[in-house]
Amino acid sequence: REFVVPDETSSPHSITVDPSGNVWFAEKVGKNLTMFDPAKKAFKVYQLPSNWGNVAPSLVASGPNGAVWFSVRRWAASEDDANFLGQFDPVTGSFRKHPLSNDEGEVSRSDAIEVKPEDLLVDGNGVVWFLSPNENKLYSFDTSGAGLRGFTIPTPNCYPRGIAVDQAGNIWFSEANENKIGKFDPSFMKFNEYEIPTAFANPGMIAVDGAGKVWFVEMSAN
Repeated sequence: REFVVPDETSSPHSITVDPSGNVWFAEKVGKNLTMFDPAKKAFKVYQLPSNWGNVAPSLVASGPNGAVWFSVRRWAASEDDANFLGQFDPVTGSFRKHPLSNDEGEVSRSDAIEVKPEDLLVDGNGVVWFLSPNENKLYSFDTSGAGLRGFTIPTPNCYPRGIAVDQAGNIWFSEANENKIGKFDPSFMKFNEYEIPTAFANPGMIAVDGAGKVWFVEMSAN
């Protein structure tokens, strides 16, 4: 079945499903965050605040409390700030901006490098996790007080991508350039890395099943 998005210039992109079963997606051209109710077969469109500038939502993820989080990308030729995470509360219909500035935390970043979130997720505690491949880092963002924290992945220039969380709260990701799978334990702030048996496998997206097994694709190894 197909459902036509109300905005003709939408360019729907990233997608997620909230705990109530509603489907949320980003409209990169329409500059909207949109919800589809499968039961009512109805859309609700929420336009990003105009004072956020010439930016649009990019990656979306839903949290355990129903909040929808998203990264943003500026439009071509735009110099508006895109160095923040967006949060949307479906109950109040309100947006909130969270700047990605890092004045404290495990590892500080240089202000000369813009944090560009990739492969966003929200864990069971409502903490947002994302990868920043250009910095070789894993980031967490916690609104309960910890704020933004950056963690440098042990293997340099590994180009992390794909992100998943297991039932114990560990964060998993692929290291595309180094043929490894990475694991981060938030309880001990510790990384573990695991070599992939097949050389030059080029690991990509990753997922964890109900039994706790980690699955990933090897794009070059087929």
